[in-house]
Amino acid sequence: MATIFTRIINGEIPCYKVAENEHFFAFLDIQPVAKGHTLVVPKKEVDYIFDHDDETLQNLIVFAKRVAKAMDKVFHANRIGLSVIGLEVPHTHIHLIPINSIGDMTFTNERPEFSEEEMAEIAEAIARQFNQSDKEFTYDEFLALILIYTANASDGVSLEELDFIEKKVGKSCCEKSFELFDRSSEVEIIETINDLSKQFAKNRKEEVLSDIQELINVDQIDQEVEEHILRMLGKLLQTI
Repeated sequence: MATIFTRIINGEIPCYKVAENEHFFAFLDIQPVAKGHTLVVPKKEVDYIFDHDDETLQNLIVFAKRVAKAMDKVFHANRIGLSVIGLEVPHTHIHLIPINSIGDMTFTNERPEFSEEEMAEIAEAIARQFNQSDKEFTYDEFLALILIYTANASDGVSLEELDFIEKKVGKSCCEKSFELFDRSSEVEIIETINDLSKQFAKNRKEEVLSDIQELINVDQIDQEVEEHILRMLGKLLQTI
């Protein structure tokens, strides 16, 4: 029998959804420890969190981080606390709770009550921040992302490559792109590059490819690896 979380994910039971991607789902706890208390669950139904394969566990934490960062912008609490207990429902789930002290994470505390309208507003506010986090890109941030992807495709970002990228787009653009890499899987990064290419590279395709080639020359990447990188990025840029 499917767990209650699987039934929520499948739309059989209503919820206050906060975020979703191909593999993970986040929604408000209907008996919150604090305002904004959110549950993050994998769509794959596995009881014990440490029975997941390493990649799923890693991506679950990264997804939870994105949700927590969105919650940070809504609640301005001291921290977004994280707890994994795993005894209530036989389906892996992470609790994310806005807190200002350790005591705020106590599950035996009296639970606050919110109306349906308030819960919907809370969920919408978090979802808005979550969905905006990847959309507000400039051309330079897009270029930083595609250049960092290029560098990572060989042997990681060397100091020479980092220096080149920072001189090309600025340090702040690099930091935003590195943050995106930290919280995303490779598939998500490729999807983001593809989406941003449609927005930013339509009229600058040759310029983007020239910058990629220049970065490749900086690190003297092996020819076979270079061809793979250009083939991959060429396919992305050809979609626009």
